Amino acid sequence: MILNPQNVSFARYKNFCRKTECSLLRCMQYEILDGIQTPGKVLDIGGTHDPRKQYKQLLKEHTEYLVCNLPHNYGWNQPDIQADCNAKLPFDDNYFDHVVSFNTMEHIYNFEFAVEEMFRVVKSGGKLLLHIPFLFPVHDDPDDFHRPTASWWHKKFERFGVPDDKIRVTPLAWCPLSSAISLMDNKWSKIQRKMFRPLYLLPALLRNTCRKIETSRLAKDMPLGYFIEVIK
Repeated sequence: MILNPQNVSFARYKNFCRKTECSLLRCMQYEILDGIQTPGKVLDIGGTHDPRKQYKQLLKEHTEYLVCNLPHNYGWNQPDIQADCNAKLPFDDNYFDHVVSFNTMEHIYNFEFAVEEMFRVVKSGGKLLLHIPFLFPVHDDPDDFHRPTASWWHKKFERFGVPDDKIRVTPLAWCPLSSAISLMDNKWSKIQRKMFRPLYLLPALLRNTCRKIETSRLAKDMPLGYFIEVIK
């Protein structure tokens, strides 16, 4: 199912205004991921063990966390498995308890095949967790190819035979104004975010508080990105 964005609230407003070390999209990604349980063996497609990226730390209960990525040109943070995700993954079917991929699918040219491979190697009953940007500047790592819609993600997993109630696509958005300004927020320094983020997030908070309008729903079709959670 395609969900509405999380509601605008004062608690979320304070959290986003405090975490100015990263973009608004990254704040929303960390927020929705925090506390999700992934017990057992986890494969992270396109990830890193860099402690500055909090995805691994936010997921709970995993006993093994393996990163699959292209080899880097710096030695201290090499992936556990070096592989090109445009090709078949070097794992048997149903090998991992859970598979995750955060801000990677847009960089894989053959990304439909990559999604199929991720689904292939996760066990029945396991979770597939994806973050992917939507309204976000083109960025090289090493290149940028795709911005699928929520409907595309839902239809893709539906065609794998996954029931609707086991597909959850959540737009990551606050309001249309913040989605627009966040395109600049991505390039701002921490000091600039500290100055301006409270200002551009405030109108939606006031509208939601004073007029009881769930402004986040107005941004459903203008999200910064999507969080996809699928149970195989």
